[in-house]
Amino acid sequence: MSKDIEIELEKLRGLRKLCHGPLAAMLVAFLLGFVLPESMEPFIKVVAFASVAAFFATFFYSFKINNFVCPRCGQRFHAKRSDGGWYSYNLFARKCKNCGLMLNGGNAHEHL
Repeated sequence: MSKDIEIELEKLRGLRKLCHGPLAAMLVAFLLGFVLPESMEPFIKVVAFASVAAFFATFFYSFKINNFVCPRCGQRFHAKRSDGGWYSYNLFARKCKNCGLMLNGGNAHEHL
């Protein structure tokens, strides 16, 4: 695998962790609000605040992920433009929606 492709894919994997980590934390915090007893109300308020912070972090990083350019084809990794000019997005895609480059770089040596 080309060193440049490897470096760019590592950046993308890092961005995805920054985005998907808070998303998972927000889900856990939301579920904790239902199972914790009322006596833990101060803790629940902290969890609620953390959920809001996680939401904003996820929102911010999702834009960065959405605009990430594939190091092999130069198109947006998580978006593909249709013939009608519309884009389809998948921020959880494990391969480039345009050239098929896998997130782990397993097929980086293949030609377009």
